[in-house]
Amino acid sequence: MLRGKLLSKLPLTYTQKRFKEVTPCWLPICGVEIKKIPRTNTEKCRVASFLAKHYFPDEPVLVAAGLNSEKPNPGILQYLLTGMNDDMALYAMVQESREILGVAIARSTTPTTVYELRSYADKLGMNTARRYMHFLSQVEERANIYKSFQTEKSWSIDLLAVNKLFRRRGIAKMLLDGMKDMATRNKSFEVMHFTASNLYGSQAAYKCGGLKSHFKRPLSSYKDALGVPWITRELCVPHTSIEVFTRNLKAALPPEKKPEPTCYRYGLEKYDEV
Repeated sequence: MLRGKLLSKLPLTYTQKRFKEVTPCWLPICGVEIKKIPRTNTEKCRVASFLAKHYFPDEPVLVAAGLNSEKPNPGILQYLLTGMNDDMALYAMVQESREILGVAIARSTTPTTVYELRSYADKLGMNTARRYMHFLSQVEERANIYKSFQTEKSWSIDLLAVNKLFRRRGIAKMLLDGMKDMATRNKSFEVMHFTASNLYGSQAAYKCGGLKSHFKRPLSSYKDALGVPWITRELCVPHTSIEVFTRNLKAALPPEKKPEPTCYRYGLEKYDEV
């Protein structure tokens, strides 16, 4: 409560003033655009700064794992940012001020991603970070996307983050819609999946047409070989479970038009009736 009062006394940014001046329906209409994040060091640094402020402090699983410090764990931050290397990342940005309001990062995953995540986890120095990455590998394994959809590759949305001051205004849905459109246009993927660890991400996925709930389990059900949960604390209220959403991209593509058969007349055109 005290924190909320202190935040309310802070000076408003240009974007916040715009939100104060207009009705909530302004956001989806003008001023904010969904753009592909350029693969430059400058933009990567801007995204890293955004995640440090608006993702790591209150992402439910990171909070439960004790990884929500003011300074993000470098190993986990690096893993999330490497998703930008696949050129499958979007941000919601204010056109005039270039302020980032939301970020969605995806990557191409395959049946071997589970083992890659485990290998990456074992290289991390901090035990909590290792267990967090092992938890992610188990979510990937249990979702069983590749067998369920008979495919060898998936468009996997690793991260969906929205500026704390502009949540519940449709930005997450805009980012998911942008991801859905980008994945559909990229015809090398047959399925897209998104893992939501918080209630608001799940609500955005439900509202985003074409995304369906595929798999849902409580956080405590993900355990190591000794039967100990990878993350011992539960999610904070109102968040309750880890939910995986999917979209069949192959079914979303319009049917290909078959070329008209060529009819050879062998010079008989002159006998056609005029």
